[in-house]
Amino acid sequence: MASVGLNAGGGDVQTDTALREALNQFRKKISDGHLSRFQTGTAMKLKYECYLIQRDQERMAALSNFRRIEQFLFRLQELQVILKKFSNGEFYISYIWGAMQFLLQTATSTFKDGSDGLLSAYESIGKNIPKLKDLEPLFIETTGMRKCLVALYSDILDFHSGAYQCFTQFSDKGRKKIFKSAWKEFEKNDMSYLEGRMRKHKTVVEYGQQCLAGQPSPVQESSLSPNDITDLRSKVFAHENDCNKEEEEHNRRESERREDQFGDALRWILADQNTSDATHERLCKDRMKFPGTCEWIDDVDSVGNWLDPKSTSMHPILWINGSMGAGKSTLASYLVEKCVKNETSAGTPCKATYFYCDGKDPTARTFLAISRGLLYRQLMHIREEERFRHLIAHCCDKKSNSGQQYLNAEETAESLLKTFFEIIPGQYIVVDGLDECEKPVIKDTLRTLSSVVTQQDTIEPGSLRLLIISRELPEIKKPLSTESANAGIFKIEAEHNEAAIKMYVGQRLADFDPRFDLNIDMKKYIIKKISDTAEGMFLFARLTLDHLEGSVSRADLDHRLEDGHFPKTIHEAYNRLLENLKKSLDSEQWNKAKCIFGWLTCAMRTLHWHEIRAIASIERHNESVELQQHGFIPDVQKFCGTLVHVNPGNKVELIHLTAHRYILESEHVSKEEVQFDLATLCMEYLTFPCFNKGILVPLRKSFASDGFYAFQDYAVSQWFYHIAEVLKIQELTIDGPKSQKFAEVLVVFMDRYRDSVDDVDAAPSSAGSEPSHIDLEEVKVQAKTDCASLEGRPFYKILFDLWVHVSKHEKEGIENRNKPCLKEMEKVLEDNRKAIEALGEAKNERPQNLYEYYGKNLYKCPRTRCDYFHEGLKDEKQRKRHIARHDRPFMCTAPGCTMAEAGFISNKDLERHKKNYHSDAAEGQSPFPQRNNRQSSEARFDCRICKKKFTRKINLDGHMRSHFGDRPYSCQTCNRRFTRLNDLRRHERLHLRR
Repeated sequence: MASVGLNAGGGDVQTDTALREALNQFRKKISDGHLSRFQTGTAMKLKYECYLIQRDQERMAALSNFRRIEQFLFRLQELQVILKKFSNGEFYISYIWGAMQFLLQTATSTFKDGSDGLLSAYESIGKNIPKLKDLEPLFIETTGMRKCLVALYSDILDFHSGAYQCFTQFSDKGRKKIFKSAWKEFEKNDMSYLEGRMRKHKTVVEYGQQCLAGQPSPVQESSLSPNDITDLRSKVFAHENDCNKEEEEHNRRESERREDQFGDALRWILADQNTSDATHERLCKDRMKFPGTCEWIDDVDSVGNWLDPKSTSMHPILWINGSMGAGKSTLASYLVEKCVKNETSAGTPCKATYFYCDGKDPTARTFLAISRGLLYRQLMHIREEERFRHLIAHCCDKKSNSGQQYLNAEETAESLLKTFFEIIPGQYIVVDGLDECEKPVIKDTLRTLSSVVTQQDTIEPGSLRLLIISRELPEIKKPLSTESANAGIFKIEAEHNEAAIKMYVGQRLADFDPRFDLNIDMKKYIIKKISDTAEGMFLFARLTLDHLEGSVSRADLDHRLEDGHFPKTIHEAYNRLLENLKKSLDSEQWNKAKCIFGWLTCAMRTLHWHEIRAIASIERHNESVELQQHGFIPDVQKFCGTLVHVNPGNKVELIHLTAHRYILESEHVSKEEVQFDLATLCMEYLTFPCFNKGILVPLRKSFASDGFYAFQDYAVSQWFYHIAEVLKIQELTIDGPKSQKFAEVLVVFMDRYRDSVDDVDAAPSSAGSEPSHIDLEEVKVQAKTDCASLEGRPFYKILFDLWVHVSKHEKEGIENRNKPCLKEMEKVLEDNRKAIEALGEAKNERPQNLYEYYGKNLYKCPRTRCDYFHEGLKDEKQRKRHIARHDRPFMCTAPGCTMAEAGFISNKDLERHKKNYHSDAAEGQSPFPQRNNRQSSEARFDCRICKKKFTRKINLDGHMRSHFGDRPYSCQTCNRRFTRLNDLRRHERLHLRR
């Protein structure tokens, strides 16, 4: 048989093309600087590098068994020899020699855990590469076996490109943080797949070797019989198809795995609903109705420089502050959208990482909530980007190591946040409404964000930028005014908003009813009148326009524009809207509207629309909830106008924080009366027959089906808080009938739950981290003080007994405080909820009615202080996962603490929380931070000459040699001597480059 394709001078164009394609795919994944080093790699340079590394390790008594790479080296040399027969083998293999040298250098000098993992990987791969020595006859062109060599070469390149990404991705600091996760991800998924492919290549080559072994010796180039060649070609063809199918299947599985991995990371980071997305979407939607009203800020130099991705001379931190109602949140949404349109210096889109704080929402006003919101946004940025897959794996490792279903540790959140900011380039961070958070939250947020931005700015100026938008508060101004923060500050003054307000008013007037017949002059008059009075407050302009648009005729509009009737302040604007609403409704409707305003301003938490409907449908005289009969109203704005809006989740809120204060100061709503009504209503509702003990299941389901339990989540968890508000009211504030009604309901309530209240002298069964002992006398003294304003009333003794029980309950362990205050109520609540869930699962039931009565999430958390006690979850599986969040051993014992329902996963997190939020409550606590004992004890090696301290003796030894001029390390090439081993290694590499 004639020899084909084995002559040294000949070449195989098809094989060479395939090799070059594999190399080109590899080159795309390597930086230009490193490619220039790789292409000059040789086996000799690699071996010399291994010698240097082993010599250094021997001196430090830290040898890492480099013999593990021996088999890989032999096999790679054999592959190079074979490839030289029909292509430029040295050229193609040089990239592998160079990559291997680089990886070993990097792993041993930078990563503590990287060296061992890399050596083990080479050992494993070496075992899966077939022996190629003396097998040249197998790779004649007619056998097709060269395809196996190309596939083997491609797989080896893929291994090195994957390892290269683990060792070189991102900045040094960020890379070190996620290396373990990156390598584990690569080893478990990519490397195992590549090794499997190599084993299959090896099987085919060994089959060919058997064919050669069956031929007469000595083996000649033409010794393969035609049958052997045909057989080999069939084998290679089947192997090629098998590899292609396996690759498709691997890619499919890997895509699904990464999607699942991303979902796990996302669920862990964002346990709660992401309110910022909904807020941003709403603000953008509102802003788009009035184009151009935010563009004035583009002309502000400090803002323009901060936005410009090419500008590096700007302040990386910018603080925009303004008064309430100045349109700051709308501006924030505009700037977020501007950030997204920018590009980094590398030509990639910039990323806007934003969060909208909400003082009314407990899930949007804590440091943990802000951190999780920002992390969620960053995860969404990198979802489709291959280069960040190791960062997602790092999140999943953090989740596994935490042992928690959700990210609940502030320390972990802060650490992750810094890692994300260090690794993901071109980020604009926007935090709006920070002034709505408590002081410790402001402090932690600014400390964390400003430090990471400042640090990144020293490494790569302009790569990370922070924008804070808020009111002007000293606790925000002080940290941002420091030299280290170096923040730019811009204050929104009245003149800044003047033109935008005029534009907004003009656009609103264009949508007024044509019957008003507003000519150009009239519109100009209204625009000027509103903008002059607004003094830069968009909220005033909005409220005033709502007031004017509600005019019933042109004459009425003119009347409202007159000086005596036109509002001059926000307070007056709110009053005008309330007066207009009163005129547009009949007396019954107006009374309901006032009730809604009262409930929204005095409720202990944000109310859901189904709860408001339930309150309005409660029939006290016949002890029922007539939702079907009343029907109430499908849209809250039908009664409350523009002062109320419905947020995602059907949460009903007033349009602005200022609305709470102004409504309570108006003549239409009395805070004291509302508190009396809510306290009375909750107690009376909880004595309805639907809450009786021992109700048969069919009757309980009937009550549930008719919506009787629509108000139970609020009433069960909040009734005694409203009584606490009543106790603060002075005796003569409330008229006789309301006070009398309160007394009557209180008596009935105590009769109903007497068995749960009579245990005031029993020892509490406190669970959790608190001691179980409670000083009952102290509780009684405090209860007497709380009830002092009602002493002398006929119902005082009953109220006092009840309040002793409540006060005692509030001092018990968190497990008890997270249960309904009255024991009997706990069992009834559990049974009622089971009935609702059973109806939701029943196929013959109409779930829409249940959703209208109870919301779409029927599965509620049993802990009364948890948001999901009333928010609920979609199914039983989600509820079980959620309840696992509460299994945290370290609980805050401070009375009234909002974090008590969740607890902390470590004592360190708990102590940090106490220091930030309850520092005044800690008796004898030092006002100064304690020194970290671990840090001080680590630096225990002292230099006796200069007193400098070191954490490791080897560092001290090197330092001492510098004092005495000792140079124990000598270069084997030029005999130059060095004090430190690292200095010698750096010097010897200079010889290598020459």
